[in-house]
Amino acid sequence: MRFADVILPLALNQTFTYLIPEDWRDGLSQGHRVLVQFGQRKIYAGIVWRIHDDAPSYDVKPILDIEDELPIVTSTQLQYWHWLSDYYMCSMGEVLNAALPAAFKMQSETVVRINPELEFDEGELKEDEFMVYDLLLKLESLKISDLGKQLNWKNPMPVIRRMYAEGYVNLDEEVKGTIKPKTERRVRWPEEYKDELAEDAFKQLSRAKVQSELLLAYFQLRESEGTPWVREKVLLDKAKANRTTLKALIDKGWLEELSFPVEPPKIEVSKGDVILTDDQLKSVADIQEGWMEKSTSLLYGVTSSGKTEVYFHLIKQQIEQGRQSLFMVPEIALTAQMTQRLQNQFGDDVAAYHSRMSDRERLELWERMLDPERRPRVILGARSSIFLPFDRLGLVIVDEEHESSYKQFDPAPRYQGRDAAIILAHYHKAKALLGSATPSLESYHNAEVGKYGYAELKTRYSGVRLPVVEAVDIRKDTARKQMHGPFSPRLLEAIKEQLEAKNKVILFQNRRGFAPVIICQSCGHSEQCVNCDITLTYHKYSHQLRCHYCGYSIDPPQRCNSCGSFELKMQGAGTEKIEEELQLILPQARIARMDLDATRKKNAFQKLVDRFERGEIDVLIGTQMVTKGLDFDDVGLVGVLSADSLLNFPEFRAHERAYQLMSQVAGRAGRREERGLVLIQSFQPDHQIIQQVTTYSFEEMFREQRADRKQYHYPPYHRIVHIEMRHVKVEVVSDAADFLAGRLTSIFGKRVLGPEFAPIARVRGQYHKRIIIKLESGINLAKAKGALQTEVKRLQFHPQHRKVRVYFDVDPQ
Repeated sequence: MRFADVILPLALNQTFTYLIPEDWRDGLSQGHRVLVQFGQRKIYAGIVWRIHDDAPSYDVKPILDIEDELPIVTSTQLQYWHWLSDYYMCSMGEVLNAALPAAFKMQSETVVRINPELEFDEGELKEDEFMVYDLLLKLESLKISDLGKQLNWKNPMPVIRRMYAEGYVNLDEEVKGTIKPKTERRVRWPEEYKDELAEDAFKQLSRAKVQSELLLAYFQLRESEGTPWVREKVLLDKAKANRTTLKALIDKGWLEELSFPVEPPKIEVSKGDVILTDDQLKSVADIQEGWMEKSTSLLYGVTSSGKTEVYFHLIKQQIEQGRQSLFMVPEIALTAQMTQRLQNQFGDDVAAYHSRMSDRERLELWERMLDPERRPRVILGARSSIFLPFDRLGLVIVDEEHESSYKQFDPAPRYQGRDAAIILAHYHKAKALLGSATPSLESYHNAEVGKYGYAELKTRYSGVRLPVVEAVDIRKDTARKQMHGPFSPRLLEAIKEQLEAKNKVILFQNRRGFAPVIICQSCGHSEQCVNCDITLTYHKYSHQLRCHYCGYSIDPPQRCNSCGSFELKMQGAGTEKIEEELQLILPQARIARMDLDATRKKNAFQKLVDRFERGEIDVLIGTQMVTKGLDFDDVGLVGVLSADSLLNFPEFRAHERAYQLMSQVAGRAGRREERGLVLIQSFQPDHQIIQQVTTYSFEEMFREQRADRKQYHYPPYHRIVHIEMRHVKVEVVSDAADFLAGRLTSIFGKRVLGPEFAPIARVRGQYHKRIIIKLESGINLAKAKGALQTEVKRLQFHPQHRKVRVYFDVDPQ
């Protein structure tokens, strides 16, 4: 007998062994997707991890079905998944869940039906049982999840279990259907027929004029397209015929039909080879020299220095060698603009992959990646693109490598996309290139100590000068009451000058919504989220107070819910309020917002970018979205409305992030002939980070922040692991956190900090407590992680603490 260890999409740190039925022993291999039963009822699609002859000591269930002809996951992928689960301290099942497109993840759902074989009096039923029974009489069957929604019950399971035990209902498992790739029908002249038989065909069709014309159109298209298989739609359009006529020809045997996966449209290369400047050629040489000894290089290039052209040059070299390239960007929103540039350069060898794509689109690209004849050579993607089934991967580029968007927060695996991409390159024996105008402190440190190769581009492309950066002291303007809402006189004057000169303006405010808080002027009360320890933000476009963590929303109160006062005042300014106030000041200006609320719909972001590029928008107000790699012409001014909110964040990376954000948004200005202007409003304009931004002193910022990190035991000198603990009751999570922290302190000593409440103590109804572990360089990381996992398991066996949810966040951001 042969057995298969199967990875199931569950947060359990093990694989599960199943018997391979005799008929499938030769056809099953590692990476196949199989359907298996888990527990008494549930059915899941899992991935075969290992095939072996080691019979377990318990009765083994058989594999129910093999879902695909060929494996959908490669052996290299599985090794990579194992590394991810090991390093980021999660299960292989959680990695599988993150990696596979939804269309591959099949599982059964429990369906409730009335038991037709049991006769009983409806009067026997309790009130809640009768509500279920009455609903099932109308609908015949219902999924348990839908039943809860229909009856507005949070948890219908106790009632269902009771009814099942008494025989009133049956429970069945139904497997959700999977999405199939989009296909198209094609026709051909039967392969066994010689072309001489065409004359016989036309004679037979002499009285069927439309069919004869359709067959003639087929031969013409076969000749012009150079392929025997002609797409049905193209054929019918050419012959001006319908499906009925074509079916008659197929029934007579003169054509045969087959379904094929829909091919992406052919894209012609519209631009010639990239011609590099001397500076860019030197950076390419430095990158390749670094690759001779190290697998990873860092490209430090100021904004608008032409890093993208360097990337394209290196990708072209990989294509010439028959190898694939992965080009990663931090935001899904950036993929549309970059896809266009890549397709102009490399045609239909380019494909994009990210989580905003439909399930069908992601499935189709995955299957293209597995097909040697259709496999794209260049993949552009956000962080989830690291999970694709690459073959002959030669180059991994991580653009804007400093971005925190590369970090996955929830659910597990909580991986850092940049670091995971470097390891992906290692598994494929490929090279990795990290690029940024403001490299992360860790990456720049690794380049300095010789772990990474290093190249730089210190001047802008075509000699364009870096913008002038000026700090605006709004303390004086506020004291003199000269501020116009969030706008200083200096900023307003600069905006008017740029608009008169027909230039565009970008304003950066790192807060969406209209007003962050509505406060009662009598008692100081503000409306809080019922699920989270956070105030509700007012959104004017929907006229709602909304929580940005759980989505809870209410209508704005007319009077204070605490004291009854009508004196309610909005404080602070989000992007909506800034847009409204600026429109009142400059009624002729065309103003738009770029934030999460304005770009929720599919393609909304790209439409906004296109409008700004075409000059249909004069002033673009945005959150972090405007800082991330967008390339606009004619931006004369960039304004940072509140630098202080960036500087005063309680996090060890706050100053580094503030420098990066301000420098990146400043880089949107003056990207062509004219020198741009950047104005940074602050109550503390002399702050060293603001001064470093104004003087482009990246190295100075790096050395100051690195010295602080060394003193206080932070990366790159120490690794950090967060142990996050959650429960709906504050006393339960506090007791469990104290117990675990005590156990860990006895092992790790002063390396353990906490437990403390997270910055936002309650989110989605659960209280969060955090223990921080700082591990110095040189410590046995595997051994330390093993000790952490052992203590967490010990906690979960404790009767008072086992209901507390615990998870690890390695290298938190």
